[in-house]
Amino acid sequence: MLTTSSQTTHTSYLTPEHGICSPIFTHLFLVILKYREGRGGDEMSRTRVRRIVAMIQVESVEQSAAFYGHLGFKIDNTFLPPGAELLSWAWLESGEAQLMLTRAAAPDVSVSPRVVFYLYVDRVEETRRRLLEAGFAPGPIEERFYAPQGEFRLNDPDGNCLMITHV
Repeated sequence: MLTTSSQTTHTSYLTPEHGICSPIFTHLFLVILKYREGRGGDEMSRTRVRRIVAMIQVESVEQSAAFYGHLGFKIDNTFLPPGAELLSWAWLESGEAQLMLTRAAAPDVSVSPRVVFYLYVDRVEETRRRLLEAGFAPGPIEERFYAPQGEFRLNDPDGNCLMITHV
């Protein structure tokens, strides 16, 4: 059973053998996103991207959710396959930002596609200080022409690159 904050859907096809990134699972998320936003409308609105949400393949959904909790994300939704002990998926939110985590099918997450995620915060130095205090190893703040308050790099538990900068 997949539970959202406003909808429950029984899904017998969400089993480990189908995989978390199966076309059926992807279609289900598109339906949920459309339902959650109450979108519809004319033909143009159905073909235009309204937003994009990254889904990161991780070794441990629980460990990664805890890591992203230090960046202000809270778990809004999860999926635990029947009979499983570990989460296979989580939806995280921090204000208007959303992120999905999914347990990687391969035990070595280094085979996953790599991307750089830009996280926009109000106070770069304060965010870096809090991460240091929490035991993480953010890189130094570096000034860029596009980021007068600077930006710094932080790797998540699976090696994904996060660049933290200001709004």
